[in-house]
Amino acid sequence: MKLMKSLLNLCLGLAAAMLIAGCVSAGRDFDTSKVSQIKKGETTEADLTGWFGKPTNRSVTSEGRTILNWAHYKSHLSPTGNVQSKTLTVMLGSDGKVANFTSSGGGL
Repeated sequence: MKLMKSLLNLCLGLAAAMLIAGCVSAGRDFDTSKVSQIKKGETTEADLTGWFGKPTNRSVTSEGRTILNWAHYKSHLSPTGNVQSKTLTVMLGSDGKVANFTSSGGGL
């Protein structure tokens, strides 16, 4: 009887842990509807951070250009392993304005 109670408690604990860990996310969520407002040669870093918040990552190329990245990933515990992601990468020119950008997303 004591063994059964211990086994039941273990199963309940594992079930609770699975429910708690059911959704995992990384990065900061950001509004992708503003991507269409990005204009090469016009949009500034201040515009970008106003629309999307602080970048997830900031780097500088060997040519001195700044690259800003926004990324958000979300995973749900499910039999299909549902993972959703969205990213935005922006390269700024030497004038501090957008030189190029890419965005992608899947299900967020």
